[in-house]
Amino acid sequence: MKSLSSLLFICLVPLGGRTSLSSIEELAVDGATLHYTVHGKGKPVLLLGGVPGLSSDYLVSVANELGKTHRCIIVDLRGTGKSSVKSIDTTTVNIQMTLGDLEALRKHLRIQSWTVMGHSSWGGILSMAYAAKFPQRVRGQILVGSGGPDLYFLEYFYSNIGARLTKEDSVKIGHIAETIWSTNRELAKVEQFKITMAAYVADRKHLPEVTLPITPSTYSPETAQIIWRSLFRQNYDQRARLKSFRGPTLVVQGRQDPIGARTAEDIQKVLTQARVEILENCGHFPWIEQKQKFYKSVTQFLKRLK
Repeated sequence: MKSLSSLLFICLVPLGGRTSLSSIEELAVDGATLHYTVHGKGKPVLLLGGVPGLSSDYLVSVANELGKTHRCIIVDLRGTGKSSVKSIDTTTVNIQMTLGDLEALRKHLRIQSWTVMGHSSWGGILSMAYAAKFPQRVRGQILVGSGGPDLYFLEYFYSNIGARLTKEDSVKIGHIAETIWSTNRELAKVEQFKITMAAYVADRKHLPEVTLPITPSTYSPETAQIIWRSLFRQNYDQRARLKSFRGPTLVVQGRQDPIGARTAEDIQKVLTQARVEILENCGHFPWIEQKQKFYKSVTQFLKRLK
């Protein structure tokens, strides 16, 4: 494992953040090149992006805020964003290899243990799977709009999304299929995904901010499909293994998050020590829709960790 490059730069923060000084680095590990950034100083916090195939850069504003008191690390997962593999398939992009990447990154950064924050379905799944496999390396975990300890949450997640989309949204999705799909399928999938984000927010006024980071260069539908295919093939279920992790856990859930309050309850049934906080008038991106309440909850949790 060898660091390929290290560079200090001024990062123009997406999603309404400020300009901040960060470190950009790359790490070669197990057939992949991982791209990651480090923000701030202090006890380490690993931030994991949630949508399979979407670059974790959308979490930069979160890293900058928490970076006032902590050392926040954001990594593009293999086959996503600026992190690359020679070919993308279920043998090169899967949960076990991704967990290996995270552990290699921890060792590379010489971190004894860190707090892991996982956002959305994939980020939450990864956080819990990492805590189950490496419990001594996780000081605590923060699950934000997280997927569940198994795949049961998908039974109502997708139906919730469909129920929240309007007729106009459906017309737009259909128009993209008719006009773009035959010539550029990947672009069509990106544009359709951006439209479905309307179901992820409690108030559509936040849509421009939420969809801004989603572009053909930051989102790979191919990687997303491969990750879900891999999880379904192995009948992903971490409930038994998660019993090995007894560390502090904070679950932050928006009341209007399509992933559903039931998912937070399922997590708490397995991680009985977890504290669940439901934010009202909030969807899937609480640092945007309920900024003050979100950061108050997270910073208080981080302060309590040993």
